[in-house]
Amino acid sequence: MKPGAREFVFGMEPVEQVLYGETSPAPAIANAYLNAEARIEEIHSLHAAGNYRDLLKAASSLGESGYPLSIRQCLVLTIMLRAVVPGYPNPVLAFDLEPLGPLLQSMWNNAMKRDDERLQNHIASVYFRWFEHGKRYEDARRILAKTIENCRSHDDRGGEAYALNNFAFEYMLERRWQEAMPLFEAAAEAFRGQTHAVECANSRANYWLCRLECGDVIDLEEAEREVIELKDILCQSGSGWHARKPYVILARIEEARGNWAEAVRFAEQAVNCGQGSDTRYPEEDLRYLEHLKKTAKPELAHRGRS
Repeated sequence: MKPGAREFVFGMEPVEQVLYGETSPAPAIANAYLNAEARIEEIHSLHAAGNYRDLLKAASSLGESGYPLSIRQCLVLTIMLRAVVPGYPNPVLAFDLEPLGPLLQSMWNNAMKRDDERLQNHIASVYFRWFEHGKRYEDARRILAKTIENCRSHDDRGGEAYALNNFAFEYMLERRWQEAMPLFEAAAEAFRGQTHAVECANSRANYWLCRLECGDVIDLEEAEREVIELKDILCQSGSGWHARKPYVILARIEEARGNWAEAVRFAEQAVNCGQGSDTRYPEEDLRYLEHLKKTAKPELAHRGRS
């Protein structure tokens, strides 16, 4: 079914009875979706009540049932699953998300079988994160690659840039810096063309983090000038944990220079930016801060005696 096509569902009676007055032991086409609908109503009630633990159980049970799903049901389920599958990287997970696999795969297969690009992109927003949180980065990239393809086919440069940045981030989470770096650069350029300043700054920060990890920064002053600009954009936008990235980069630059006090100060600001983000980045940044303090202590003490 092509995007925008209508989905027809018959009533409760078998088609033979409606057309010819005949009876049939086979269920009506509509009945194929009725069993799932009862489960989805339960999931909706749990979502409305904020009972996400039981929502996850009910959604997992629906996936195990193998009941066929309509386009509308897939759209509704995706919205509700966003409550339990964090839409950002490196989250602190409140629940085991693995049991959602069969349901998400069923929804994705449905979208692919119908050749419905709108439905594919809609489900992909949750499905790739589910793979990502399970550390299945290649599978996450497979879903994102389809999103990128769909966006390009509709000349959706903004959507393509978002998907490309996320695609690169899967490499970043694997510490495959060389592969991630040019993709972040391309995403930033696409965002710049769409005048998305904050998203462009975020992709450029990701790019510089990769360059530092690759040991590919020779001109620290050049890097510092741009990263300070990125910091101002991300901090002023109120983009939360994204603003930690420039501070981490600046700390790394000062560490390379041997400016320990400045490196510590920037690392402390990175930790503060990540607080309340429900990600593991505050822990990661705190470990880096402790490393800096431990490394800097002898040097600072020596300077204090001079």
